[in-house]
Amino acid sequence: MKNLSYYAAVLLFFSTAQLRADDITLVDGKTVYHNAKIINYDAASVTIKHSAGIARVMIPDLPPELRAQFKYDADAANKALADEKAQADARIAAQIVQQASHAGLNAQAQADQDWKRSLVRVTGTIFQITTDGVFIRLSVGDQLVFVKHANPGNCIDGDFVSVEAAPSGSYQYTDVNGSTRTIRAFDSAPPHIDSGK
Repeated sequence: MKNLSYYAAVLLFFSTAQLRADDITLVDGKTVYHNAKIINYDAASVTIKHSAGIARVMIPDLPPELRAQFKYDADAANKALADEKAQADARIAAQIVQQASHAGLNAQAQADQDWKRSLVRVTGTIFQITTDGVFIRLSVGDQLVFVKHANPGNCIDGDFVSVEAAPSGSYQYTDVNGSTRTIRAFDSAPPHIDSGK
């Protein structure tokens, strides 16, 4: 029954508040909303439409006679504000994740384009197939190179191959004599940009 009388009082207040447009002076005595109407409310605040726009005002800041009409409950107001802040924080976090994801996608797309622009044809015979890629002895110059991420398919050592790959610096390996060798490297797969996920 108490809730019913509360809602009836609020309904009566709003029906008269919508018809009347008065000045509302807040408890600080400095802030005055001219030609003001309360158009919405929650447990913590009211929304006031006034001659200069719309304002949100916390219920404790209202003048006492107006504040009394809202049966203000500090605990309910604090909970409403905390819920509102949590929702706002969740929206901001979702926007940050979306922006980071978008930036990551853009960076990946740029890396893919750069990789495609730098592709060359590596042609020669397979010298050795490893789990990381393929050693190829070039047809021109008889130079040994390493192509990362190359998929040899059904090819075996000595088969002639021609693959598209991008220059990717150098590759070090240890030969059968235990010596460290450094040769030119290529990569047949675009680089992966870690978006931080």
